[in-house]
Amino acid sequence: VEAILERAGELDEQLIQSRSRVSQDALNFQPRIDNQYAYLYTHVFGNTARPTAGARRRFEDLEAELLPILEAVSGLTGPQLEELNRRARELAVPAVQPPASR
Repeated sequence: VEAILERAGELDEQLIQSRSRVSQDALNFQPRIDNQYAYLYTHVFGNTARPTAGARRRFEDLEAELLPILEAVSGLTGPQLEELNRRARELAVPAVQPPASR
């Protein structure tokens, strides 16, 4: 169970910059994938023009970074997740649900 929690924490760190608290923290803590998708979204949808070739390339780069992380998240299922949920029930904590298949 400890291993699954540790791995989940590692994957979370790759997706979300949890140490940022104020706008100046972006200077101290590198933005993660979630920030980069949010920026790209505002860049693409905040424009009146079509997305640029650079925006499309950045989206493809982000997808290439994200897919292995999502695959690793999917790998956190099975016996380890069942044991984690058994322990969660003992502590009256909500169970962890794996993502729905696409």
